[in-house]
Amino acid sequence: MNATLTRTIRFCLLPDGLEPDQGRFNAFAGFPSMQGIGAYQEFDALFSGPIQQPDGLVANTSMIDQELRERVLPILQAAYRENPTQDPIDLVPGISDVLVGTFGKSLKKICWRLTPYYCISMELGMTDTTLISQVFDFAASHRLHADGLTDEQNQALFGKCNNPNSHGHNYRLEVTVEVGSGRGDFSLLQLEKTVKECVIDRFDHMNLNLDTMEFSNQIPTVENIAMTCFKLLDEPVQALGAKMRAAKVWESERTSATYPAYPC
Repeated sequence: MNATLTRTIRFCLLPDGLEPDQGRFNAFAGFPSMQGIGAYQEFDALFSGPIQQPDGLVANTSMIDQELRERVLPILQAAYRENPTQDPIDLVPGISDVLVGTFGKSLKKICWRLTPYYCISMELGMTDTTLISQVFDFAASHRLHADGLTDEQNQALFGKCNNPNSHGHNYRLEVTVEVGSGRGDFSLLQLEKTVKECVIDRFDHMNLNLDTMEFSNQIPTVENIAMTCFKLLDEPVQALGAKMRAAKVWESERTSATYPAYPC
């Protein structure tokens, strides 16, 4: 049986004229440290393989850090300074090739987080496809109530969520799409516009049970909301030249649902 290991490096891309400090005093916040109006970002590398004995490791994190910083950071730093208007999607295949040559088949996925809410990733078995993920939010109220159950059964099953007057959540929605190498005019801005028109405008500040067609005959559980968001976006995203991979919805920090399910 294999295990997975994910290693994250944190760093700041620095404006032209600034060079990284030689000191590395805050390993938690990342290196290079922020200077001027830089750009804070993160980069993940996910590995899979057997737990080696006698060291108990899937991969050596010190070596991973060194290789990521030596091989990935110069590419990102150069792009930030020399061509900051390019689509970052274009950089990922080249980075993937560099890292596969370094780490081999144990490297399974890379993820570049340009903001806490926007990331570009690539699964190393699908190097002709890039994954784009962006997070949105909307506020809505709902009531969990199954018409086929008695009031007592609904109360027992759903508790406070069965409140006849409904209750609200500040939902978060993460949309992940697949973009092929011949993506045409696809852009993050187009994706954001599509999600706003198809999901956010439809559900934001609504009572999902009473104000929407999608939940007039469907209980608006977080699972059903994730599935509905996916289905609403499926065809519009295809029209952009991409493909829906997943919709993940959080109704709280502790409860989320993803549709379709992650592969087991």
